[in-house]
Order: sequence, then structure tokens, then C-alpha cells
Amino acid sequence: MKIAIITPHFNDLVYGTSSQIRDLSLNLIKNFDYDIRLIVEPLEQRSLSAPLSRLRFNYTNTSLSFDSLYYIKKLPKTFFETIKIIKKERFDLVYIRNSLSYLILSNMIRKMANVPVVHCVDVSWAFTNIYDLARIILNRRNPYTPNLLDNKTRFLILKHLFKSNTVLLASSIHIKNLLCNFLSKTPDKVQVIYPGINVPKITNKETSSEKSVITYYGSISKWRGALDVLRAFKKVSAINSNVELVLSAPRITEAQRVIFEKRIHDVVSPNVHILGYAKNVNDELLRPSSIICLPFHLVGVDPPLTILEAMAASKPVISTNVSGISEILTNEKTGLLIKPGDVTSLASAMKRLLDFPELGKTLGQNARSHVTNICNWTKITREHDQVFKNAIDTF
Repeated sequence: MKIAIITPHFNDLVYGTSSQIRDLSLNLIKNFDYDIRLIVEPLEQRSLSAPLSRLRFNYTNTSLSFDSLYYIKKLPKTFFETIKIIKKERFDLVYIRNSLSYLILSNMIRKMANVPVVHCVDVSWAFTNIYDLARIILNRRNPYTPNLLDNKTRFLILKHLFKSNTVLLASSIHIKNLLCNFLSKTPDKVQVIYPGINVPKITNKETSSEKSVITYYGSISKWRGALDVLRAFKKVSAINSNVELVLSAPRITEAQRVIFEKRIHDVVSPNVHILGYAKNVNDELLRPSSIICLPFHLVGVDPPLTILEAMAASKPVISTNVSGISEILTNEKTGLLIKPGDVTSLASAMKRLLDFPELGKTLGQNARSHVTNICNWTKITREHDQVFKNAIDTF
């Protein structure tokens, strides 16, 4: 089967969707003999030169090579250039993995290139407000769409454009429900396929650190709960000096590091360590950790890959009950859930896992078993293959 995969920012593997596209492609090629072409937006050279090729667990020594790699430019005619490529190559199917804005492209491909399209929506932040969504997608800065429209008109245009026969996938039940409500779709018209995860081998080798380690990794931002972690750790470290906090931020600049280290020194304690880019998340961050703390306020890729990675590594996770997190992380069974922004509850959860390490061990084992069952790449790849074949058969 010859398919085109359309996704932005593919070269930036820190971005969760990119790693999903890479691993899905590798598995489809290896297990189902797919012929795959990528249609991606090129990043600026300064971004490409940065060490952002974050390799998640496996495939550390695997290069992803295709017969062709098409680049499309961010110009008003981008969508039409993409359609020309699709017509020329005669793909059996087009798979798009992105936010709602690319549903416009999905509709155009079906009508102008006469090719079945499967579109996976894997981000939920854009659904916070329907009129904000319309403004995000159809604003002056978006080169693909007209401007000078009021929000109500934009919203009506979106509703019209999205009424297509594109096969819709969602990366969580939460996104599925949002899609059904927004597009007036019945639940049977949107299928859920969770993100895939590479499950690392667990060794019996214990870490040599005498201190317990709480780890936060991802962008240092309010919406991910980074400041909540700092404030909660301040409370915990005041009564337990035998604990360290590690924060790993793949995109942190030297200027941001100086500012953040000053805040840590002034507000928290010296037992906080800031790391930059981690080449191997499992070996460098997860394996030495006692607790993984990811208290999201707002979720991008839903459910977050950082949580899935930590669960697969058999680590106890403290997170929040926002978006689709509670679908994969069950409170008191596969992790601990708190309300977003509740620093007191976060500190209590940290202290509880530090005081009762056997609880953390049980939660971690349950989490690994759960995520292995629902997010292993064998299962996820098979589900995608079936969706693709059904889309072609029913087109």
C-alpha cells in the first residue's frame, strides 16, 4: 500500500506528533510492507542544527529513510502544491496527523485529488473555546484562509468545511467527544487509537543514589505545571532533606536557565537540578527517578507521551485529571491524580510516595502493565492498518 503522511515539524522529534509518525511509519514498513512518503514543513536551519532529535526508548540506532521526502513551504498555495503531489504520485491513501486546521486540507484532498483521507486529531487545547478555535484557525496570520471575517462567520465556515467524509481518528476518548460535539458527528464516526509507546526493558539493577529523586520533564511552562512542582517541592524538602528534584527541559536556553536557577535559589532549595536535552529519556531521566511529577494544567498531545513513557518505565506518576489523562492514569491504581494548580495536594502526593515506597512500586507496576496492554506498537500499528484498509475499501 502506498500512502502519504502529512505532518508539520517532522524533523523536530521533541514534538510528540513527530515521534509518533516516525515510529508508526517504521512499524508499518516493517510489519505490513507499506510504501510511505512524508509531506512535511521544513524547519528553519537554526532549528535543525539544534540537538532536538529526541529518541524515545527504542530505535536509538535506527535511521528512518524513505525513497522520497517532500517538503512543502508555508505559503498560501501550500495546500494546492500538496494536492498536486498527491495527484502525481497516485497514493492509495493520505494520512494526516495534526490539529483541526488541517481538516480543511483533508476535505480538499478528498474532493480535488479523489483519494481517501484518514485524519487523526491528537491535540485537545484548541477546543477550549469554539470561537477561540475559529480565530486560531482563520486569522490574519494563517496564509491558507481568508481574513477580515468576524468570529461568527469564521465559525460557520469551519462547520461547513469540516462536513466531509474524511475518516476521523482521535488519540483519546476526550478528543473524540470534543470532535463529535464540535462537528455534530455520531460517536461511531470517530474511532479512538491511543498513541503508541515503546516499552523499555526493566532491569533489576537499582540506582546507586542515596536520595529519592522526583523528576519533571518537558517544557518549563505554567501550563505544564512546572512552577507547581517547584512550589510543592519547597514544602516537601522543608521536612525531608533526603530528596532531590530534577527538571529536564529540552528547549531551555542559557538565558532561561539563569533566570530559572535564580528563582530556584531564591524560592526553593539547592536540591534542585536543571538538565537540558536528554538523548535517552529512559536511561537519563526515568530509570534514576523515584517519582515522576507531571501536573498539567493544559494538555497538548492528548494523552501526553511523557506520562505514557513514565508508566511504561514502571514509575509512579503524579498528574492531573485534565483532558484524556484520566483515561490512561487511574487514581490510586496506576498513579495519583490531583486537581490542576493544587500545590498542597501535589506536595501531599509527593510526600505520600516518599513515605511509602511500596505504594509507588505497586502503582508503577500496574501502570506499566496497563500501558503495555493499550499502547504497545504491535496493537497500535495493527489498528492503523485496519483503519487504512477500511477507508480504501469504503471510498
